[in-house]
Amino acid sequence: MLTKEEVEKISKLARIEFNDIDIESMRKDLSSILDYIEKLKEIDVEGVEPTTHSFDLKNIFRKDNPKEFKKDLLDNCPQKEGKHVKTKPVF
Repeated sequence: MLTKEEVEKISKLARIEFNDIDIESMRKDLSSILDYIEKLKEIDVEGVEPTTHSFDLKNIFRKDNPKEFKKDLLDNCPQKEGKHVKTKPVF
């Protein structure tokens, strides 16, 4: 089990203040978490490929067609001048 001093050091590093009751509670909680991590270290993961997500994710890209976007933009803008969108002056 973690000591009171270790929990105080962790709380100082995390910039979290605990009173004495909270420190006792954190000692128990953090100790159980660390015990569980030790159990996980015992698992044989030889031959298991590392993953970053539980599902096989794929990016689905659409075909980029800037001419179509530009046409839609110009068709829907309130003011235009030739091939350009006309806006109010900024300065």
